[in-house]
Amino acid sequence: MSREQRLVVIDHSTDTADVLRAVFQPRGVAVERQRFSAVGKSRASSDVFVLDEDSLDELSVTRENGWGSQPRVLIGSATVEDRAARSPADADAYLTKPFQYADLIQAVEYLLADRDGRRAA
Repeated sequence: MSREQRLVVIDHSTDTADVLRAVFQPRGVAVERQRFSAVGKSRASSDVFVLDEDSLDELSVTRENGWGSQPRVLIGSATVEDRAARSPADADAYLTKPFQYADLIQAVEYLLADRDGRRAA
């Protein structure tokens, strides 16, 4: 029996978590919205994080600062070129604001499928 997948959303607004809940909970994926201060306990048990870069200290979400191999979608104001110049490996996906929810859903689906594939192997 496979374990339930878990998606954690860290964002000032509840809109992103609400949309992701509507899409992923019927598929059996638990969607939880948290404040950044509560994330430490969730890292090991979460499959994917969706992080609003404007809600966080950017340095705290880099792989070099303890995120290891946690799949992440970062949502932020920086252009793709600015992100590449600063830190190309900061996230598995990066969406520039304003973004389309369809793009976010697609990125999360890809990361969940990839994570599930690695767990099954």
